[in-house]
Amino acid sequence: MNENLIPKNIPLILAKSLEFQTIGAKNNDEIAILKKIKQNDDIDELLPKVQSRNTKDMNMKPLLMILAHLLRDENVRNPLFSEGLSQILRQGVNHLNMMIETAMEINAMAR
Repeated sequence: MNENLIPKNIPLILAKSLEFQTIGAKNNDEIAILKKIKQNDDIDELLPKVQSRNTKDMNMKPLLMILAHLLRDENVRNPLFSEGLSQILRQGVNHLNMMIETAMEINAMAR
């Protein structure tokens, strides 16, 4: 994080956390639903378009689940995602608090 943070990248930063990257698709049913989520135009707009060294090996399931939850896509409510989504919702609050504290420290250093 730095002072040039773009707010729409916050879900991407959250999804790249080590804890969330361990949440992978377990079967073909999950992969099919993730493809449906990815077809949502609002979600597709927020996905990274350029392959960078930071995103080339990234597990996309956590990012798709976070964006689907934020944008209230009904596909994320599928029981196949309940375990992963509950982990994201539980731990995501702590990650966001750490990001806010870091942003406040950066802001205080700039003054």
